[in-house]
Amino acid sequence: MIRFFNGRTLTMADGVSVTTDEVWTDGDKIAYIGPTPETLPAFERQIDLGGDLVMPGFKNAHAHAGMSFVRSYADDVPLAAMFLVMSAHRATYLYGASSSEKRNLMPTYALQWEAIRTAKTNSCAEYDLFGVAPCPDPSHPMYGLYKFKQGFGGELFRQMGCWDYPLNEERYDVLRACEMRSKGYYR
Repeated sequence: MIRFFNGRTLTMADGVSVTTDEVWTDGDKIAYIGPTPETLPAFERQIDLGGDLVMPGFKNAHAHAGMSFVRSYADDVPLAAMFLVMSAHRATYLYGASSSEKRNLMPTYALQWEAIRTAKTNSCAEYDLFGVAPCPDPSHPMYGLYKFKQGFGGELFRQMGCWDYPLNEERYDVLRACEMRSKGYYR
């Protein structure tokens, strides 16, 4: 089993709540969510979250969270899509992708405009484009994404960024290797 502790746990059991409960996983299943017991079982691995947020069952969070799947089409062909997550006052462009086809139609800009309209409809006061390259260096693999997001204006805030907590190191290593070889960020 893997133990996630010293964090904040977002649960959806009886409405949305954030607790200091621990989360234990056994394989790909959640084994326990609750306070730290007096006696702990043996764990294969323990991850100190350092106050970070964990969302058990995140793969199905769309059923519970303020999330929209926004798409951009031309002639019934999908050209771009994104996940938009909304909280009390902020909408966040969490993940997105676009096709290389018909880029001259600028589907990613249409997508962002629709996401901003959705955010306004849901009373969000802020729109967060989420992540950019750590520096505006044209040689960085994410420089194109940086330029795209910079084109919308706004302010740049530096935060710690995203962290992966792999449940299966071997599968995670395969995923990372595939990611590094794929077209996209690392072309």
